[in-house]
Amino acid sequence: MTLSTSNNTVAITPFAICDGDVEQNGITAIDLNNEISPTLLSNFTPGLVVNYYPTEGDARLQVNQIASPYINLTAFQEIIFARITDGVSCFGIIPITININTFVPTNFENETLFFM
Repeated sequence: MTLSTSNNTVAITPFAICDGDVEQNGITAIDLNNEISPTLLSNFTPGLVVNYYPTEGDARLQVNQIASPYINLTAFQEIIFARITDGVSCFGIIPITININTFVPTNFENETLFFM
């Protein structure tokens, strides 16, 4: 029997997500399966599975898995943990930084309409 291990470190660029609701407060619903997973998994061999957890410890124990869509708990930036597995035996855990961007342009005020 041969055991192969890897200690390769993968640097994942923070993900930028737009605050998609009316209240631009840095809290929004994030579709992890469509907005994070495809980009994240593009760094690896096809066929891997990713699940998300609020802490690294939760990811190790596979408890408190985050459902998608996920509403971030910390405004504007949050770190969650991706557990990437090959199906059964091997896994890796990667911190994922999510930046929530708001859209509040300068000099953008409600306008008053006058009807004549």
